Amino acid sequence: MPARTFVAKFEDREVPVRVEPLSGSVYRVTIDGESRDIDARRVPGGLSLLVEGRNHEVSLARAGEDLDLLLQNRRFRFKLLSEERARRLAARGREDAGGRREIKASMPGKVVDVLVAVGDAVEAKQGLLVLEAMKMENEIKAPGPGAVKEVRVARGQAVETGELLLVIE
Repeated sequence: MPARTFVAKFEDREVPVRVEPLSGSVYRVTIDGESRDIDARRVPGGLSLLVEGRNHEVSLARAGEDLDLLLQNRRFRFKLLSEERARRLAARGREDAGGRREIKASMPGKVVDVLVAVGDAVEAKQGLLVLEAMKMENEIKAPGPGAVKEVRVARGQAVETGELLLVIE
């Protein structure tokens, strides 16, 4: 099986994911440019992953077009698209649709910085806030142009998956 490239979409953030089979159940997985060799085996209810000598039990389930992943009692919801499908969706401009857009946390974390205030005009892909999750800082960007109608979080606040962060119209 040849290597495959995907795009993981967490709210407005897109992360490239490359999966290259090495041997048996071992894969080289490159996420956002960082590679790890992972021994992945199916077990009842999910996957058992051996990463750098540490075992991780993962539960994975579909929720419509989204995937729900449970790892160490933390839930993550994301879309995993083939590279080709992600390009087709981007070409159609699907992310630039207008109207009310609720920006929600795609994973639990801590708000490091809020970059906008109520009333601010924003452009597509403009930074809205910075969320620290899994020891990484992620800039949450506007899915399209609009005005900030609500900001529901503050610097230093802990947030849970699915929690409303802000609203753009």
